[in-house]
Amino acid sequence: MLSVVIMECGIAYGWASYIAISVVSFLIVPEKTAVLPYVIFFGIYAPVKGHIEKLSRPVTEWILKFAFFNLSLYFLWNVAVNVLNLIPGRLFELFPMAVIIIMLQVLFFFYDWLFSLWIQYYIHKIQPRVKGNSL
Repeated sequence: MLSVVIMECGIAYGWASYIAISVVSFLIVPEKTAVLPYVIFFGIYAPVKGHIEKLSRPVTEWILKFAFFNLSLYFLWNVAVNVLNLIPGRLFELFPMAVIIIMLQVLFFFYDWLFSLWIQYYIHKIQPRVKGNSL
């Protein structure tokens, strides 16, 4: 939903909302490990995607999106494995690390694609009704 804030109010409000939601989440959510994926990737991705897609250069955009995803993944993975001990060792017995990384890249591609579809749906179907106050 942060994408709606960005589309309706601008990127500055998107960043402010992301920060506010992150702080409030850490304050009120009892399980702090549930907040980390939002803070490190899911919440911040909407404003980052907004900045990247302003470039209007598809190849550069994809390079930057995957770079951001992999940097976020690196931080999440290190926190999960080294700090919280959340990744079971058996995972690596089932799948080699290269397979896990490739699967995550594919999942991210579909995540971004679905995110873009959501944005287009909002712009074409919901936003006109909100702007026209016919909801």
